[in-house]
Amino acid sequence: MLRFLKDSKAAVSRQFAGGGRVHAVFGNESCDLDSAAASLTYAYLLSSMDRETLFVPVLNIPEQEYPLKTEVTFFLHKLGIGKEHLVFRPELDLAALHRAGRLLITLVDRHRLDGPDAPLQPCVVHVLDHRQPDRPLSDDVVIEPVGSCCTLVAERLFQLNRSLIDRTVADLLLGTIVLDTVNMSAAAQRGTPKDRLMISFLEPLSSGDSPDQLFEMLQRAKGDVSRLSSFELLRKDQKAADGAALSAVVCSVPMLVKDFVRAPDAVSACNQLCQSTGRDLVVLMGSQTGTEFSRDLAVFSAKDEARNQVCAALEGAVTPCLGLSRVSSPHQRLTLFSQANVAASRKAVLPLLQAHLAALPAPAGSDSGELSPVGRPTPRRASPPPPALPHPVRPEVSADLRPPNGIDLALSAQVAALLEPTSTVSTARGPTSTVRGPLIAS
Repeated sequence: MLRFLKDSKAAVSRQFAGGGRVHAVFGNESCDLDSAAASLTYAYLLSSMDRETLFVPVLNIPEQEYPLKTEVTFFLHKLGIGKEHLVFRPELDLAALHRAGRLLITLVDRHRLDGPDAPLQPCVVHVLDHRQPDRPLSDDVVIEPVGSCCTLVAERLFQLNRSLIDRTVADLLLGTIVLDTVNMSAAAQRGTPKDRLMISFLEPLSSGDSPDQLFEMLQRAKGDVSRLSSFELLRKDQKAADGAALSAVVCSVPMLVKDFVRAPDAVSACNQLCQSTGRDLVVLMGSQTGTEFSRDLAVFSAKDEARNQVCAALEGAVTPCLGLSRVSSPHQRLTLFSQANVAASRKAVLPLLQAHLAALPAPAGSDSGELSPVGRPTPRRASPPPPALPHPVRPEVSADLRPPNGIDLALSAQVAALLEPTSTVSTARGPTSTVRGPLIAS
Protein backbone atom coordinates (compact mmCIF):
# COMPACT_ATOMS: atom_id res chain seq x y z
CA MET A 1 0.00 0.00 0.00
CA LEU A 2 2.89 2.36 0.69
CA ARG A 3 3.88 2.29 -3.00
CA PHE A 4 0.30 3.21 -3.93
CA LEU A 5 0.30 6.14 -1.48
CA LYS A 6 3.65 7.40 -2.79
CA ASP A 7 2.42 7.21 -6.40
CA SER A 8 -0.80 9.07 -5.53
CA LYS A 9 1.13 11.78 -3.72
CA ALA A 10 3.53 12.14 -6.66
CA ALA A 11 0.61 12.47 -9.09
CA VAL A 12 -0.90 15.25 -6.97
CA SER A 13 2.46 17.01 -6.86
CA ARG A 14 2.58 16.88 -10.66
CA GLN A 15 -0.94 18.35 -10.80
CA PHE A 16 -2.27 15.26 -12.56
CA ALA A 17 -0.33 15.71 -15.78
CA GLY A 18 -1.90 13.72 -18.57
CA GLY A 19 -5.54 14.76 -18.41
CA GLY A 20 -7.09 11.47 -17.26
CA ARG A 21 -9.80 10.83 -14.72
CA VAL A 22 -9.11 11.54 -11.06
CA HIS A 23 -11.08 9.59 -8.47
CA ALA A 24 -10.83 11.12 -4.98
CA VAL A 25 -11.74 8.96 -1.97
CA PHE A 26 -12.31 10.81 1.30
CA GLY A 27 -14.26 10.78 4.54
CA ASN A 28 -15.78 13.30 6.89
CA GLU A 29 -14.31 16.56 8.13
CA SER A 30 -13.41 15.18 11.55
CA CYS A 31 -10.79 12.92 9.90
CA ASP A 32 -10.83 10.46 12.77
CA LEU A 33 -9.06 7.13 12.41
CA ASP A 34 -12.08 5.44 10.81
CA SER A 35 -12.36 8.08 8.08
CA ALA A 36 -8.61 8.22 7.47
CA ALA A 37 -8.06 4.45 7.37
CA ALA A 38 -11.15 3.83 5.22
CA SER A 39 -10.02 6.47 2.70
CA LEU A 40 -6.53 4.97 2.38
CA THR A 41 -7.52 1.33 2.16
CA TYR A 42 -10.64 1.68 0.00
CA ALA A 43 -8.79 3.82 -2.54
CA TYR A 44 -6.08 1.14 -2.58
CA LEU A 45 -8.69 -1.52 -3.35
CA LEU A 46 -10.40 0.50 -6.08
CA SER A 47 -7.06 1.31 -7.72
CA SER A 48 -6.37 -2.40 -8.14
CA MET A 49 -9.50 -2.74 -10.27
CA ASP A 50 -9.18 0.23 -12.62
CA ARG A 51 -5.72 0.99 -13.98
CA GLU A 52 -6.97 3.77 -16.24
CA THR A 53 -8.15 6.04 -13.43
CA LEU A 54 -5.95 7.79 -10.88
CA PHE A 55 -7.28 7.05 -7.39
CA VAL A 56 -6.29 9.51 -4.68
CA PRO A 57 -7.04 8.88 -1.00
CA VAL A 58 -7.52 12.24 0.69
CA LEU A 59 -7.39 13.21 4.36
CA ASN A 60 -10.20 15.75 4.59
CA ILE A 61 -8.30 18.32 6.67
CA PRO A 62 -5.56 20.91 6.09
CA GLU A 63 -2.06 19.60 6.75
CA GLN A 64 -1.63 21.94 9.73
CA GLU A 65 -4.48 20.15 11.55
CA TYR A 66 -2.88 16.72 11.18
CA PRO A 67 -1.03 16.88 14.55
CA LEU A 68 -4.41 17.33 16.27
CA LYS A 69 -5.45 13.84 15.17
CA THR A 70 -3.24 12.13 17.72
CA GLU A 71 -4.42 8.54 17.20
CA VAL A 72 -4.19 8.94 13.41
CA THR A 73 -0.67 10.35 13.47
CA PHE A 74 0.47 7.74 16.01
CA PHE A 75 -0.94 4.72 14.18
CA LEU A 76 0.09 5.72 10.67
CA HIS A 77 3.60 6.50 11.89
CA LYS A 78 3.74 3.11 13.64
CA LEU A 79 2.82 1.46 10.34
CA GLY A 80 5.51 3.35 8.40
CA ILE A 81 3.13 5.82 6.74
CA GLY A 82 4.54 9.32 7.10
CA LYS A 83 2.96 12.69 6.49
CA GLU A 84 4.95 12.92 3.26
CA HIS A 85 2.95 9.97 1.89
CA LEU A 86 -0.45 11.56 2.52
CA VAL A 87 -2.61 13.91 0.47
CA PHE A 88 -4.45 16.61 2.44
CA ARG A 89 -7.59 18.26 1.18
CA PRO A 90 -6.20 21.72 0.25
CA GLU A 91 -3.66 20.05 -2.06
CA LEU A 92 -6.42 19.18 -4.55
CA ASP A 93 -8.42 21.71 -6.50
CA LEU A 94 -11.48 19.51 -6.75
CA ALA A 95 -13.60 22.31 -8.19
CA ALA A 96 -11.19 22.73 -11.12
CA LEU A 97 -11.18 18.98 -11.79
CA HIS A 98 -15.00 19.04 -11.68
CA ARG A 99 -15.16 21.91 -14.17
CA ALA A 100 -12.84 19.95 -16.45
CA GLY A 101 -15.11 16.91 -16.29
CA ARG A 102 -12.30 14.78 -14.81
CA LEU A 103 -13.48 14.26 -11.24
CA LEU A 104 -15.09 11.24 -9.60
CA ILE A 105 -15.65 10.99 -5.84
CA THR A 106 -16.20 8.09 -3.48
CA LEU A 107 -17.31 9.00 0.04
CA VAL A 108 -16.42 6.77 2.99
CA ASP A 109 -17.66 7.17 6.55
CA ARG A 110 -20.05 9.86 5.29
CA HIS A 111 -22.89 9.92 2.77
CA ARG A 112 -23.24 13.45 1.41
CA LEU A 113 -21.41 16.69 0.69
CA ASP A 114 -22.48 19.94 2.33
CA GLY A 115 -21.52 23.59 2.50
CA PRO A 116 -18.78 24.61 0.08
CA ASP A 117 -18.51 21.01 -1.15
CA ALA A 118 -22.18 20.77 -2.17
CA PRO A 119 -21.47 21.70 -5.83
CA LEU A 120 -19.27 18.59 -6.06
CA GLN A 121 -22.18 16.24 -5.26
CA PRO A 122 -22.77 15.36 -8.96
CA CYS A 123 -19.27 13.83 -8.97
CA VAL A 124 -20.10 11.35 -6.20
CA VAL A 125 -20.38 7.92 -7.81
CA HIS A 126 -20.24 5.75 -4.71
CA VAL A 127 -20.82 5.94 -0.96
CA LEU A 128 -19.72 3.50 1.74
CA ASP A 129 -20.99 4.42 5.19
CA HIS A 130 -22.22 2.88 8.45
CA ARG A 131 -24.70 5.46 9.73
CA GLN A 132 -28.27 6.11 8.71
CA PRO A 133 -28.79 8.92 6.17
CA ASP A 134 -30.78 11.97 7.21
CA ARG A 135 -32.21 12.57 3.74
CA PRO A 136 -32.95 10.56 0.57
CA LEU A 137 -29.83 9.60 -1.35
CA SER A 138 -29.04 8.68 -4.92
CA ASP A 139 -27.89 5.40 -6.42
CA ASP A 140 -24.55 3.73 -5.68
CA VAL A 141 -24.98 4.08 -1.95
CA VAL A 142 -24.17 1.31 0.50
CA ILE A 143 -25.06 1.96 4.12
CA GLU A 144 -24.88 -0.78 6.70
CA PRO A 145 -25.11 -0.19 10.47
CA VAL A 146 -21.86 -1.73 11.69
CA GLY A 147 -19.49 -0.36 14.30
CA SER A 148 -16.78 0.83 11.93
CA CYS A 149 -16.69 1.84 8.28
CA CYS A 150 -13.42 -0.09 8.08
CA THR A 151 -15.42 -3.26 8.72
CA LEU A 152 -17.16 -2.69 5.39
CA VAL A 153 -13.83 -1.93 3.70
CA ALA A 154 -12.30 -5.11 5.12
CA GLU A 155 -15.26 -7.14 3.90
CA ARG A 156 -14.80 -5.82 0.38
CA LEU A 157 -11.06 -6.42 0.43
CA PHE A 158 -11.61 -10.05 1.42
CA GLN A 159 -14.19 -10.53 -1.29
CA LEU A 160 -12.69 -8.52 -4.11
CA ASN A 161 -8.91 -8.72 -3.74
CA ARG A 162 -7.65 -10.56 -0.68
CA SER A 163 -4.06 -10.42 -1.95
CA LEU A 164 -3.91 -6.71 -1.04
CA ILE A 165 -4.21 -7.48 2.67
CA ASP A 166 -0.60 -7.45 3.81
CA ARG A 167 0.41 -6.81 7.42
CA THR A 168 0.17 -3.04 7.05
CA VAL A 169 -3.37 -3.17 5.67
CA ALA A 170 -4.44 -5.80 8.20
CA ASP A 171 -3.01 -3.81 11.11
CA LEU A 172 -4.60 -0.56 9.94
CA LEU A 173 -8.05 -2.07 9.52
CA LEU A 174 -7.89 -4.23 12.64
CA GLY A 175 -6.77 -1.41 14.92
CA THR A 176 -9.40 0.95 13.54
CA ILE A 177 -12.26 -1.52 13.96
CA VAL A 178 -11.14 -2.33 17.51
CA LEU A 179 -10.96 1.36 18.44
CA ASP A 180 -14.29 2.24 16.82
CA THR A 181 -16.13 -0.61 18.53
CA VAL A 182 -14.49 0.11 21.91
CA ASN A 183 -12.85 -3.32 21.63
CA MET A 184 -16.27 -4.92 21.14
CA SER A 185 -17.33 -3.74 24.60
CA ALA A 186 -20.78 -4.98 25.57
CA ALA A 187 -21.38 -1.82 27.58
CA ALA A 188 -20.62 0.50 24.66
CA GLN A 189 -22.87 -1.51 22.31
CA ARG A 190 -20.90 -0.38 19.27
CA GLY A 191 -19.86 -3.73 17.79
CA THR A 192 -21.89 -6.06 15.57
CA PRO A 193 -21.40 -9.68 14.48
CA LYS A 194 -19.83 -8.46 11.25
CA ASP A 195 -17.31 -6.31 13.15
CA ARG A 196 -16.36 -9.37 15.20
CA LEU A 197 -16.08 -11.50 12.07
CA MET A 198 -13.75 -9.06 10.33
CA ILE A 199 -11.61 -8.84 13.48
CA SER A 200 -11.28 -12.63 13.44
CA PHE A 201 -10.31 -12.60 9.75
CA LEU A 202 -7.78 -9.76 10.09
CA GLU A 203 -6.04 -10.83 13.28
CA PRO A 204 -4.17 -13.83 11.76
CA LEU A 205 -2.91 -11.57 8.94
CA SER A 206 -1.69 -8.79 11.23
CA SER A 207 1.75 -8.24 12.72
CA GLY A 208 0.86 -9.87 16.02
CA ASP A 209 -0.62 -7.20 18.31
CA SER A 210 -3.80 -8.57 19.85
CA PRO A 211 -7.05 -6.58 19.73
CA ASP A 212 -6.61 -5.81 23.42
CA GLN A 213 -3.09 -4.46 22.83
CA LEU A 214 -4.20 -2.41 19.81
CA PHE A 215 -7.12 -0.91 21.68
CA GLU A 216 -4.96 0.02 24.66
CA MET A 217 -2.27 1.73 22.56
CA LEU A 218 -4.75 3.55 20.31
CA GLN A 219 -6.93 4.67 23.19
CA ARG A 220 -3.82 5.96 24.92
CA ALA A 221 -2.73 7.82 21.76
CA LYS A 222 -6.21 9.27 21.28
CA GLY A 223 -6.25 10.49 24.85
CA ASP A 224 -2.73 11.92 24.76
CA VAL A 225 -3.72 15.56 24.50
CA SER A 226 -1.04 16.90 26.82
CA ARG A 227 0.40 19.09 24.06
CA LEU A 228 -2.95 20.46 22.90
CA SER A 229 -4.65 23.62 24.14
CA SER A 230 -8.36 23.48 24.97
CA PHE A 231 -9.15 25.11 21.62
CA GLU A 232 -7.05 22.53 19.74
CA LEU A 233 -8.75 19.76 21.70
CA LEU A 234 -12.16 20.98 20.53
CA ARG A 235 -10.94 21.13 16.94
CA LYS A 236 -9.46 17.63 17.17
CA ASP A 237 -12.77 15.88 16.47
CA GLN A 238 -15.61 18.16 15.41
CA LYS A 239 -18.64 17.96 13.14
CA ALA A 240 -21.22 20.55 12.15
CA ALA A 241 -25.00 20.60 12.53
CA ASP A 242 -26.65 23.50 10.74
CA GLY A 243 -30.11 24.98 10.46
CA ALA A 244 -31.48 28.17 8.98
CA ALA A 245 -31.88 29.83 12.39
CA LEU A 246 -29.15 28.22 14.51
CA SER A 247 -25.99 26.24 13.88
CA ALA A 248 -23.75 24.14 16.10
CA VAL A 249 -20.42 22.38 16.30
CA VAL A 250 -20.44 18.96 17.94
CA CYS A 251 -17.08 18.11 19.52
CA SER A 252 -15.96 14.78 20.93
CA VAL A 253 -13.29 15.00 23.61
CA PRO A 254 -11.26 11.98 24.84
CA MET A 255 -12.29 12.46 28.47
CA LEU A 256 -15.43 13.29 30.39
CA VAL A 257 -16.70 16.79 29.68
CA LYS A 258 -16.89 17.50 33.41
CA ASP A 259 -13.09 17.07 33.50
CA PHE A 260 -12.51 19.10 30.34
CA VAL A 261 -14.43 22.13 31.61
CA ARG A 262 -12.20 22.35 34.66
CA ALA A 263 -9.45 23.75 32.45
CA PRO A 264 -9.21 27.53 32.96
CA ASP A 265 -9.45 28.18 29.21
CA ALA A 266 -12.27 25.70 28.44
CA VAL A 267 -15.12 28.20 28.14
CA SER A 268 -13.02 30.74 26.26
CA ALA A 269 -12.09 27.91 23.85
CA CYS A 270 -15.79 27.16 23.28
CA ASN A 271 -16.44 30.83 22.61
CA GLN A 272 -13.45 31.00 20.26
CA LEU A 273 -14.73 27.98 18.34
CA CYS A 274 -18.14 29.62 17.92
CA GLN A 275 -16.50 32.79 16.61
CA SER A 276 -14.01 31.05 14.31
CA THR A 277 -16.69 28.84 12.70
CA GLY A 278 -19.51 31.40 12.77
CA ARG A 279 -21.76 29.02 14.72
CA ASP A 280 -24.04 29.64 17.68
CA LEU A 281 -23.45 26.64 19.93
CA VAL A 282 -20.90 24.03 20.88
CA VAL A 283 -22.16 20.61 21.95
CA LEU A 284 -19.45 18.69 23.81
CA MET A 285 -19.53 14.91 24.14
CA GLY A 286 -17.13 13.10 26.45
CA SER A 287 -16.46 9.49 27.36
CA GLN A 288 -14.28 7.48 29.66
CA THR A 289 -13.22 3.86 29.44
CA GLY A 290 -12.04 1.75 32.34
CA THR A 291 -13.80 -0.58 34.71
CA GLU A 292 -17.05 1.07 33.60
CA PHE A 293 -17.69 2.89 30.32
CA SER A 294 -19.33 6.29 30.88
CA ARG A 295 -20.45 9.33 28.89
CA ASP A 296 -21.47 12.91 29.55
CA LEU A 297 -22.54 15.90 27.46
CA ALA A 298 -22.63 19.69 27.64
CA VAL A 299 -24.10 22.53 25.61
CA PHE A 300 -22.33 25.89 25.40
CA SER A 301 -23.67 29.11 23.94
CA ALA A 302 -23.42 32.79 24.69
CA LYS A 303 -27.07 32.95 23.60
CA ASP A 304 -29.26 31.79 26.48
CA GLU A 305 -32.33 31.08 24.36
CA ALA A 306 -30.38 29.00 21.86
CA ARG A 307 -28.72 26.98 24.63
CA ASN A 308 -32.04 26.38 26.38
CA GLN A 309 -33.74 25.27 23.15
CA VAL A 310 -31.06 22.72 22.33
CA CYS A 311 -30.88 21.43 25.89
CA ALA A 312 -34.65 20.90 25.95
CA ALA A 313 -34.54 19.08 22.59
CA LEU A 314 -31.79 16.70 23.72
CA GLU A 315 -33.41 16.09 27.12
CA GLY A 316 -36.72 15.28 25.46
CA ALA A 317 -35.32 13.02 22.75
CA VAL A 318 -37.08 9.67 22.53
CA THR A 319 -35.41 7.85 19.62
CA PRO A 320 -33.00 7.33 21.17
CA CYS A 321 -33.51 8.53 24.72
CA LEU A 322 -30.15 9.87 25.89
CA GLY A 323 -30.91 9.58 29.58
CA LEU A 324 -29.63 13.08 30.34
CA SER A 325 -29.57 14.45 33.89
CA ARG A 326 -28.44 17.99 34.66
CA VAL A 327 -25.46 18.30 36.96
CA SER A 328 -23.79 21.35 38.45
CA SER A 329 -21.82 23.36 35.90
CA PRO A 330 -18.91 25.63 36.79
CA HIS A 331 -19.85 28.07 34.01
CA GLN A 332 -23.03 30.07 33.45
CA ARG A 333 -22.99 29.68 29.67
CA LEU A 334 -22.45 25.92 29.77
CA THR A 335 -25.11 23.36 30.73
CA LEU A 336 -23.66 20.02 31.83
CA PHE A 337 -25.37 16.61 31.78
CA SER A 338 -24.57 13.09 32.84
CA GLN A 339 -25.66 10.59 30.15
CA ALA A 340 -27.21 7.30 31.25
CA ASN A 341 -27.50 5.86 27.72
CA VAL A 342 -23.81 5.17 27.11
CA ALA A 343 -24.61 3.49 23.79
CA ALA A 344 -25.68 6.86 22.32
CA SER A 345 -22.50 8.16 20.71
CA ARG A 346 -22.21 11.21 18.47
CA LYS A 347 -23.60 9.07 15.64
CA ALA A 348 -26.88 9.07 17.58
CA VAL A 349 -26.78 12.62 18.94
CA LEU A 350 -25.83 14.41 15.71
CA PRO A 351 -29.02 13.40 13.80
CA LEU A 352 -31.16 14.44 16.78
CA LEU A 353 -29.50 17.83 16.87
CA GLN A 354 -29.68 18.24 13.09
CA ALA A 355 -33.39 17.42 13.07
CA HIS A 356 -34.07 19.97 15.81
CA LEU A 357 -32.12 22.72 14.06
CA ALA A 358 -33.74 21.94 10.72
CA ALA A 359 -37.19 22.30 12.29
CA LEU A 360 -36.53 25.80 13.62
CA PRO A 361 -38.05 28.53 11.40
CA ALA A 362 -35.66 30.74 9.49
CA PRO A 363 -35.33 34.34 10.71
CA ALA A 364 -37.85 36.74 9.16
CA GLY A 365 -36.74 38.04 5.81
CA SER A 366 -34.08 35.40 5.26
CA ASP A 367 -33.78 33.09 2.28
CA SER A 368 -34.06 29.42 3.24
CA GLY A 369 -31.61 28.41 0.58
CA GLU A 370 -28.44 26.37 0.91
CA LEU A 371 -26.42 26.62 4.08
CA SER A 372 -23.08 28.32 3.99
CA PRO A 373 -20.06 26.84 5.79
CA VAL A 374 -20.98 28.88 8.88
CA GLY A 375 -24.56 27.68 8.89
CA ARG A 376 -26.22 30.80 7.50
CA PRO A 377 -28.52 30.54 4.47
CA THR A 378 -27.17 31.83 1.21
CA PRO A 379 -29.33 32.68 -1.81
CA ARG A 380 -30.03 29.83 -4.16
CA ARG A 381 -28.23 30.03 -7.46
CA ALA A 382 -28.99 28.12 -10.59
CA SER A 383 -26.37 25.39 -10.88
CA PRO A 384 -24.81 24.71 -14.27
CA PRO A 385 -25.40 21.18 -15.51
CA PRO A 386 -22.62 18.86 -14.39
CA PRO A 387 -20.23 17.52 -17.01
CA ALA A 388 -20.94 14.07 -18.33
CA LEU A 389 -19.34 11.49 -16.08
CA PRO A 390 -18.04 8.06 -17.03
CA HIS A 391 -19.84 5.07 -15.62
CA PRO A 392 -19.28 4.58 -11.89
CA VAL A 393 -16.58 2.18 -10.83
CA ARG A 394 -18.15 -1.21 -10.26
CA PRO A 395 -15.66 -3.53 -8.56
CA GLU A 396 -18.29 -6.23 -8.14
CA VAL A 397 -18.35 -6.68 -11.91
CA SER A 398 -14.62 -6.86 -12.57
CA ALA A 399 -13.39 -8.60 -9.42
CA ASP A 400 -12.41 -12.25 -9.25
CA LEU A 401 -14.25 -13.54 -6.20
CA ARG A 402 -12.70 -17.02 -6.34
CA PRO A 403 -10.08 -18.09 -3.78
CA PRO A 404 -7.33 -17.15 -3.11
CA ASN A 405 -8.37 -13.57 -3.94
CA GLY A 406 -11.80 -13.94 -2.40
CA ILE A 407 -13.25 -15.55 0.68
CA ASP A 408 -14.29 -19.16 0.27
CA LEU A 409 -17.97 -18.87 1.14
CA ALA A 410 -18.03 -22.60 1.89
CA LEU A 411 -16.19 -21.85 5.16
CA SER A 412 -19.47 -21.88 7.04
CA ALA A 413 -23.10 -20.96 6.65
CA GLN A 414 -22.60 -18.15 9.17
CA VAL A 415 -19.74 -16.60 7.21
CA ALA A 416 -21.66 -16.90 3.97
CA ALA A 417 -24.67 -15.16 5.49
CA LEU A 418 -22.60 -12.32 6.89
CA LEU A 419 -20.69 -11.78 3.68
CA GLU A 420 -23.91 -11.36 1.73
CA PRO A 421 -25.32 -8.70 4.01
CA THR A 422 -28.71 -7.16 4.19
CA SER A 423 -27.70 -3.60 3.42
CA THR A 424 -29.72 -0.45 3.78
CA VAL A 425 -29.65 1.32 0.44
CA SER A 426 -31.41 4.60 -0.29
CA THR A 427 -32.05 5.52 -3.89
CA ALA A 428 -33.60 8.39 -5.76
CA ARG A 429 -36.40 6.13 -6.93
CA GLY A 430 -38.03 5.77 -3.55
CA PRO A 431 -37.69 5.72 0.22
CA THR A 432 -34.97 3.88 2.05
CA SER A 433 -35.43 0.15 1.69
CA THR A 434 -33.65 -3.00 2.77
CA VAL A 435 -32.26 -5.09 -0.04
CA ARG A 436 -30.14 -8.19 -0.41
CA GLY A 437 -27.70 -8.11 -3.24
CA PRO A 438 -24.23 -7.05 -4.34
CA LEU A 439 -21.98 -5.52 -1.75
CA ILE A 440 -21.57 -2.42 -3.86
CA ALA A 441 -24.80 -0.94 -5.12
CA SER A 442 -25.18 -0.39 -8.81
